[in-house]
Amino acid sequence: YTYSLVKDAEVSSLKSLLTLDIKPFDEKADVKFTAIPYVVANKFNDSTYKADVGGEFQLNYNKHTLKSTINTDQSTLEADPFTFNFYGRPTFLSEKRPFLSKDLDIYRSQINLFYTRAIEKIDYGFNYTYRDNNLKIGSIYVREGQDKQGNRKDFFVTRPKYTSQTLNTGAMFIYRNDPGHDYQEKIVSVDGSYRFPNNRVRLVGQVAHTANTQNGTTTQGTGFNLYSFYEFNNSGGPFYDASYSRYDKYFKASTSFNSQVGSPNDFDELSLSGGYNWNISRKYFNNINANAQYYRASQLSDGFNYQEKWSENFGVNITGPLNFNQYVEYNRPNDFDENGNLITRTNVLQEYDISYVFGNNAISAGYYFGTYFGNFIKNPYASANFFFFDRLAISGSVSYFDVFDTKRTILNTRMDYKVMDKLYLRSFFQRDTQSKQSLWNTLVQYEFFAGSNFYFVLNLIGENLQYTSKYLKLGYEFNF
Repeated sequence: YTYSLVKDAEVSSLKSLLTLDIKPFDEKADVKFTAIPYVVANKFNDSTYKADVGGEFQLNYNKHTLKSTINTDQSTLEADPFTFNFYGRPTFLSEKRPFLSKDLDIYRSQINLFYTRAIEKIDYGFNYTYRDNNLKIGSIYVREGQDKQGNRKDFFVTRPKYTSQTLNTGAMFIYRNDPGHDYQEKIVSVDGSYRFPNNRVRLVGQVAHTANTQNGTTTQGTGFNLYSFYEFNNSGGPFYDASYSRYDKYFKASTSFNSQVGSPNDFDELSLSGGYNWNISRKYFNNINANAQYYRASQLSDGFNYQEKWSENFGVNITGPLNFNQYVEYNRPNDFDENGNLITRTNVLQEYDISYVFGNNAISAGYYFGTYFGNFIKNPYASANFFFFDRLAISGSVSYFDVFDTKRTILNTRMDYKVMDKLYLRSFFQRDTQSKQSLWNTLVQYEFFAGSNFYFVLNLIGENLQYTSKYLKLGYEFNF
């Protein structure tokens, strides 16, 4: 390599030149392998300790990652919270298994076709991802552990996803095999979104096709979702959302999830909403948000309305940490009377809540009430989160439900405490007075190396916490 020693001199001149001999260096592939084998001992009530082994493994090569899991351990995962939902809405449970949770962004789409909590105990599995600035690809294969009848299920999903400043496109294929029930399920989906470069209008669409084979007979179904919105601006301005979804009666995707309708198919949904956000530079009432919505969900085959709702929502930041929200709903769902005749209910529900946020701490309380399927419901609730000196976090919530002559209280509390460097304590307690179930989970974790941990877990379950389970887990991380 030859260059001039004189600034701005012509290289063609042979005067004042310096020549360097540069030898190319040996390029090495960016390869990393991590293995975390573990052994878990468990004991239930008066039984003897039993041991189990498993592991998590990961191979990284440049932009490629391949993860595998064997006998996936769930003893150290936080239990799901006790909940109660109106209108029969299903509860969305977050994924907590690291083998799956860290790659969910690839599989996210407008129709939630790959709800990973549909996969129960994992016997073994593989998870491949490719991540570039614009292109992401993911493929997962999982075999479930045996159920009580000795049956196993296999799941395979793959998805490419391309993103740019204005256009996003993706596709998905899901396969589920349940040989114990002679059932196979195939799902093919394409989706895309467009972001207008000069305004905040967004267009999103997705269509999915299912083919399900039971005892040699195949049925096929289709579902789609169309969605448009005018992006919310924190600085102020209007916004809107408009969506329509439709799933015919033969659409069946056991790994899908809909947070509004309990039915898996044979329904459509229409949602129209819009509002305005005010952001004003003043001490009090500096941020005000108001919006209204129309929502309808009905069964396609007979027109049964799960919901037909008009609602409005108003929120305001009173001052600094103090916020207030108000909600009113007028809903006309179908129902059946005591003689089995189709009728229409009139539900009028209101909700008011106030929150106070200071630093990382927050306190909130609210009240949800009104007429609901011929009854008057009452649902006061409160929650709090506190953090102390980056070592201790305490949170809790309590909800009281008075509905259909049933009174229930659901209590959830949690504590996270860093006892000292590398030593952590986590404990949470839950109770539901209606089901008369309680759960007290305590976990002690000692991290003697990064990625290498020792755990002790104690679970107390039952009305009087009479059922106990204990776990000892040792996992050690090897890097190559």
